[in-house]
Amino acid sequence: MATPDPFGRQPAPPRPGGFPPPVPPAAHPGAPQGQGPRDRDPRGWVAPLVATLTLVFLAPVAFLLGSLVHVNRGSCGTLPCSGKLERNLSAIDILAVYGTALTVVALITAWALPRVRRWTTPRLWCSIASVAPSVVVLLLVFETPSR
Repeated sequence: MATPDPFGRQPAPPRPGGFPPPVPPAAHPGAPQGQGPRDRDPRGWVAPLVATLTLVFLAPVAFLLGSLVHVNRGSCGTLPCSGKLERNLSAIDILAVYGTALTVVALITAWALPRVRRWTTPRLWCSIASVAPSVVVLLLVFETPSR
């Protein structure tokens, strides 16, 4: 026999089929907060795609021109080359090694970040960081003196 409720409350009527009430996806006990269906970023793929397409065209040009600019060192002949030429060529060489690693890591990170609004800004910055080494190499190529 059921004990009477001292406050006079009536028990809730049973649901059809005996199932508990549905819980919204963001309110599940194990779900991370702020990742409900309304928090999804429908344009989360745009920044990584733009960075990828930009790199498809920009990276080979930067690599080719960055390699060809070393021909300027031959124009110095037996005289020592200017300090600015040597600095620019060294910077291009450093960016060729470390900039490539930065590009790969940043682009993979931009694609791998979750497609929720919380990660929109880091995804955008990773996309920008993946294109930056190629842009800097091109700027250095066009600023390199002839001697």
